[in-house]
Amino acid sequence: MTPLYPKHLIRRTLGAKRLQIATAGAELFLQPIGDAEIEHRQLAEFNRVWQSATRLPFYREWKRIHSLPDRASSLNDLNTWPVLTKQQLREMHDLVLVTKGAVGTYRTSGSTGEPYDFPRGPNEFADGYMSTWASRIPNGLEPFDSFVLAANTISGSGVSGYAQAKARLIRAAKDVSGNSWKVNGFLPNPSDADAAIRALKLVRPKYVVGYPSAIASIARRAAERGQSFAHLTHVILTSESVYASDVRLIEEGLSVRVLIEYGAIETGVIAGTSAGANGWPLSVLWWRTLVRTDADNEAIVTTLSNRLFPLINYGLGDRLSPTRLTEAGSVVTIGQIEGRSRDVVTVNGRDGALRIVSAREISSLVRDLPGVYSAQVAQPREGLAELLVVAPELPIDRVVRLMSDALGRNRPEFAPGSVRARLVTRHIEGARGKRSLVVPGGSIPSDSPVFDLILL
Repeated sequence: MTPLYPKHLIRRTLGAKRLQIATAGAELFLQPIGDAEIEHRQLAEFNRVWQSATRLPFYREWKRIHSLPDRASSLNDLNTWPVLTKQQLREMHDLVLVTKGAVGTYRTSGSTGEPYDFPRGPNEFADGYMSTWASRIPNGLEPFDSFVLAANTISGSGVSGYAQAKARLIRAAKDVSGNSWKVNGFLPNPSDADAAIRALKLVRPKYVVGYPSAIASIARRAAERGQSFAHLTHVILTSESVYASDVRLIEEGLSVRVLIEYGAIETGVIAGTSAGANGWPLSVLWWRTLVRTDADNEAIVTTLSNRLFPLINYGLGDRLSPTRLTEAGSVVTIGQIEGRSRDVVTVNGRDGALRIVSAREISSLVRDLPGVYSAQVAQPREGLAELLVVAPELPIDRVVRLMSDALGRNRPEFAPGSVRARLVTRHIEGARGKRSLVVPGGSIPSDSPVFDLILL
């Protein structure tokens, strides 16, 4: 938390076990191993996990319903297995609840508006800690280095005041013991970013980890004020979509190396920036998670680690761009996380046909324009998409012209009037303050000005 924190002493004493666990993860991350060996080990681990899982009430019933075998003879066999979804878990939640030995839960943040709790076993901390540090150590960081967390760890929706107070106390204890400090992960205006900058000056962290939108706001404000942080060496982006413009802004504004971690509450860390790389690609932690993709590049994962309630062929809800696959389709490296699979909108085409378009594809056309701070997408009605843009320093007519030019140049097949701009004062907050790409219609400020884009 301060330069007085005895991190070297902690690593030799109270934190020695954690350091040992973290180092073991880093050794696995750096282990040179061929695709055939990865498949061999993953198949053995899959069968071990599946055999254990079928002792649980939920998976015993899941196996019966789908007539699943006792074991897989190849990873290719999983192509015919049913994909488990969160909705199916909800429908059979009574069987999930009777998982014996649970000491707590992993609660998803509810980015879909529907949080869900997964059973947590008593001895799962070490596995999570190992996966967290597997890619960090090879990239120059160590446990107990000072860091700032820019994220929201408490969801206000449906959480009692007592529960929030308890969560804050737990967070404070983690900060004291872990040499860290937490700042708000939702920084919609310069004054909020200034508060985070003050924390960076006070704490003097080696790295910052958290939401890309928050850290990009800090970097932008630091550049405007001419602030520098000589002690800061790395930024770790997590929990939100990562855009190339954010990475460039953070690299230049904070003079740091950018790392990326990909995972979920229910799985832990799945992949991290490859050793020595900057941002992409991400190397999958293949020994703890089997990652595959379907025909639409949607991620399907199986937890291979020792979890009380493993996830078997689980649809994570994200689209990936793999850059290296084994022969049987196990993802080894990821070139990009394309975002949530549900983040699509419909747009009318010039030919009269209704087109299903990735919201990320639309927003990315304007996010990199000079002066554009944020670009989200809404769907007021079928066939019409709205770009919600934060660009406070640009004249309105210039914003509209830049957006029209970008869309007309890149998507000439869109019908005139199928996309329009709505200027908002700040990006719309999602679950736990995350930057959601697609914004529900009810969250759009009704008094924000709307402009048709002229698609020539």
